[in-house]
Amino acid sequence: MPNNPNPTLYTANFTALPGFEGTQINFSANPDDLPANSNFAPSSIALTLRTQPTLDIDGNGAIDALTDGLVAIRYLFGFRGETLTKDVVGEGATSDPSEIVTYLDEVGDMMLDIDGNGTAGALTDGILFLRHALGFEDQALIQGVISEGATRTTAEAINEHLQSFLGVVSEGATLTTVPGINDQMQSFDVL
Repeated sequence: MPNNPNPTLYTANFTALPGFEGTQINFSANPDDLPANSNFAPSSIALTLRTQPTLDIDGNGAIDALTDGLVAIRYLFGFRGETLTKDVVGEGATSDPSEIVTYLDEVGDMMLDIDGNGTAGALTDGILFLRHALGFEDQALIQGVISEGATRTTAEAINEHLQSFLGVVSEGATLTTVPGINDQMQSFDVL
């Protein structure tokens, strides 16, 4: 790698175990082990958990039309506080109304703009979410609710978008392309 001043020496994928929140990984080298005319600067990176957004909005481990779907529609209509979740969160929900609002404020536009027109709307995207969660397919899924200027206009495209947010809602998360050796190690030396 003579012409590359910053070669990639190692790339690793990590699977986080339940309960993992983060750790520090330290990089160092023994100067006697380095090739001639090379330089290595010790450094550290923080390894933190990055989770994929999920349609399990209330955090109870299940994606349901009459809980998560109704919360999404209420959110898109502008409901906040108790009115957002009153009588519609699922049994075992782990998120309170303020946590749900924070979560949807962070991921809602990306996740809930289901038809891809640039805006998440209650009477379009919210209905698509409900219909999908209720098992509607083909024309029954999209009939009369695709917005003007939508980029996802077929049932197949809508399903593909929503499938990307089903995720694993009760297991660990995956961390990718982070230098390192093992998710169990607190630090290690690169020799």
